[in-house]
Amino acid sequence: WRLAATLGLPLYTSHPPDVDRVLEALRDLARLLGEEPRADDRVGRLRSRLEAVRARVSKRRPPRVLFVVWGDPLVVPGRSAFLTDALARSGGDSITADAPAAWPAFDVESAIARAPEVILTTPRNRAFLDRLRHDPAWAHVPAIRTGGLVVLSVAIEQPGPRVISGIEEAARALHPDAFPDPGTECGVVIE
Repeated sequence: WRLAATLGLPLYTSHPPDVDRVLEALRDLARLLGEEPRADDRVGRLRSRLEAVRARVSKRRPPRVLFVVWGDPLVVPGRSAFLTDALARSGGDSITADAPAAWPAFDVESAIARAPEVILTTPRNRAFLDRLRHDPAWAHVPAIRTGGLVVLSVAIEQPGPRVISGIEEAARALHPDAFPDPGTECGVVIE
């Protein structure tokens, strides 16, 4: 940012704490670029997709979810991470939502004791999930016993328009019975 200031270039930064602020940041950026009508349309469609997910998962019991941002050390989304909000909107109850930092290193023993029913992560942690399957310390965790280990795309971790696709993907993983047709995203066609 110092280089941009030195060169007299405008700089826009965004650190959205939740999904609503991600969508507002899209509008803010569009306003700066003179593209408000396109952003209004795009954000409206993204909000419609979020509402479609909410309608499908809102009456279902949210499973206890451990989302692994990084496996060693165990890094998870905490209270102030937009990912915690994205998981809630997916119909999950993050077992680390009470962690005070946004992206804390989390005690493995605490994660085990909180008995997640589903463990979600992205492809970079696939090997970590494979190790958990065979780790005796994790053997009694419900997610391990039931095979509730899911590798999602990185979309849910990205605080941009793709986070909505990630929420849809996570909702499908957490509540497959709510999405009987795997060919559609919550009844809304994705571009």
